[in-house]
Amino acid sequence: HPVIDVHCHPRWIGHNGARMIENMDAAGIERAWLLSWELPEREMSPGYYSTLTPTGVGIPFQDVIDVSERYPGRFIPATTVDPRDPHSHERLKAAVDIYKVRVFGEFKLRMRYDDPDAIRLFHYCGDLGLPVIFHLDTTFPRHAVPSSRQWWYGGGIENIEEALKLCPQTQFLGHAPAS
Repeated sequence: HPVIDVHCHPRWIGHNGARMIENMDAAGIERAWLLSWELPEREMSPGYYSTLTPTGVGIPFQDVIDVSERYPGRFIPATTVDPRDPHSHERLKAAVDIYKVRVFGEFKLRMRYDDPDAIRLFHYCGDLGLPVIFHLDTTFPRHAVPSSRQWWYGGGIENIEEALKLCPQTQFLGHAPAS
């Protein structure tokens, strides 16, 4: 049976496409979902500058396109859009039509995932047949001391439970340290 990795990012911790292919081959992975991560800079934890390129914010969709086109057949391109952007649906549809995007991810924003804008976008992903891969970090993780700036994404488990109820036609795959 073919093995598909459902969570890869281009240029994560300096991994270019060639290094990603080497790792995939060594692990027996045939293909991988190649995820972007769109977010406003004010929502990115400063710790990510050490694992992402310090020249930008998040993981640009352009990086997904570049790596996917350089290694055809090895990556399944994914993208995200910010549902607070009034053009998010049009941008997502264009990515599906032009670049054959098959996955919506990685969705990782400092908004509650049961927000009406997020729900509309999740419904649209279901209409397009795109599974949604999301990152969920709770507002105050267990054993953490609240600080003036919490780097949470999505709200709590109750917020994703509500999104799942409201979007039964959409497939979701979650990850991260939500507890």
